[in-house]
Amino acid sequence: MIKSEWVLKLNKTSQIVLVFFLSLSASYAEIEKPVTEILSVQERQYLKQKKQLKMCVDPDWMPYEKIENGKHTGMSADFLRLVAKKINTPIILVQTDSWLQSLQFGLERRCDLFSSIMPTPKRSLFLDFSKPYMSFPLVVATGFDKTFFNDISQIIDKPLGIQMMIWTSLLPAMSNASYFLGKQRGA
Repeated sequence: MIKSEWVLKLNKTSQIVLVFFLSLSASYAEIEKPVTEILSVQERQYLKQKKQLKMCVDPDWMPYEKIENGKHTGMSADFLRLVAKKINTPIILVQTDSWLQSLQFGLERRCDLFSSIMPTPKRSLFLDFSKPYMSFPLVVATGFDKTFFNDISQIIDKPLGIQMMIWTSLLPAMSNASYFLGKQRGA
């Protein structure tokens, strides 16, 4: 998840973690502001000392992002190129083979930031989050011959297909539903 403000936060081990993403609705307006209006003196000093930021991504989550031929591509990549230019700090891709590996690298502090990540209770144990720079509603796809529904509660007792672990935060709310978990993607 990319954030709506540039924030330096102290993480659980008192190390400084830079979380600096912008709200999609305000992102281009924010990116046009001088860096002195976006980042505090402390944040600018941190970046100067850090010299580069290491970034973990989901290597297979298009159109949001993907690692393709060793390069970060997709919507997140486009925006982060603007951010790196604005803060005059290279953002270096940390190569991973899966979303689970990216999460593990985050836990091990091998990356300074994630390009796009949703907060979950488990992730909050080792990551800090701020407001998203982009958000997309959860949708449920049905066949053309199925009745439209307005709320998940209308189908909670129906069999549902959910990509394994990508929407795990929904599962407790759907405890009465039966569901099929597909390809594993991450906690």
